Amino acid sequence: MLHRANVAPFALGAAVAFILSAAFQWAPSSSFSFPGPHSTSVGQTTISKPLDGFREAWTLLGSPEPSTKRFASSPSRVCIMAADTRPITPVNSSTIPSELDFRTFAVYHNLWWALRHGYNYRMVHTERIAGYSPIWSKTHAIRKLVSDPTCELVVFFDSDAYVTQPSYSLYDLLDRWNFHERAAMLLSMDQPFHPMPQNQNATNTGFMVFRSGAKAIQILDDILACPEKIPECAQWKTIEKYEQTAFNLFVRPHLVEGEELIIIPCDDANGNFKNQWCHGKFVTHAWHALETVNERAAAIMIKETFAWLSQVFDGERVTIKPELPVISAVPVVAEQRR
Repeated sequence: MLHRANVAPFALGAAVAFILSAAFQWAPSSSFSFPGPHSTSVGQTTISKPLDGFREAWTLLGSPEPSTKRFASSPSRVCIMAADTRPITPVNSSTIPSELDFRTFAVYHNLWWALRHGYNYRMVHTERIAGYSPIWSKTHAIRKLVSDPTCELVVFFDSDAYVTQPSYSLYDLLDRWNFHERAAMLLSMDQPFHPMPQNQNATNTGFMVFRSGAKAIQILDDILACPEKIPECAQWKTIEKYEQTAFNLFVRPHLVEGEELIIIPCDDANGNFKNQWCHGKFVTHAWHALETVNERAAAIMIKETFAWLSQVFDGERVTIKPELPVISAVPVVAEQRR
């Protein structure tokens, strides 16, 4: 119940690009509607044989801290999502990564990570709600996926957030962050000092994990109801930090930290290399460094792809494990000595 709160890969570039593009082109589309004026459409990936091969190939590059815990019955029941009122730019609109919109690059980077670990990816196109900042629409989209029976875990990324260390699976990260079976929501702290009074000692909603169930739905419903039910909350319909402030001031105080709510350090899953306190060790949230998203995310993909290649190339030929039938061994012809 809502209560009042006291407000005091690039040698493999062509293949990778093909798979990332095909994930959207081959996957079926579905749609759903929200109650009232809000509607959205969903682009969704499904696990097919080519994507199984893609995931299997990346198992050659293991996690630095592999988890033995299972947080969902199947990786395909993990739903990675982004939500935006603006359409993403088609990747075939430019062959130069730096010319892509940062939101498009972040979406495809996180899609690559999701496919690598066998997760389901949803790109949710939302519509603005009259009288609200468009930022609020993401909470509606998350609420819908949390109630989707095919999603046991829902992981939300803001349009300027992306995975910094993609060799870590979601399970590895949740284990590291002690996301136990009683937890319904996980997010990180914001930077310790902020010029906005309403964002002091706040958590940041740019990266969130929800365990589907009644508690997560209640949390999201309370956030959405806040501006209409609590007069002091109404201003956050249009004033920064919007739904983040509504959560921190009016919903978070009624959640038990360490139990239903897991809060992790800002250095782990918030901020970026330019920030003094939050460097985005595992998840980068670009904030005021939006111009760096494409370059730094591309560098991560190149580094990971070269690390993968080093596992299969002995300097003369490519050696692929026999259990990976979808990838053919490619002979390498050595340059003739003059």
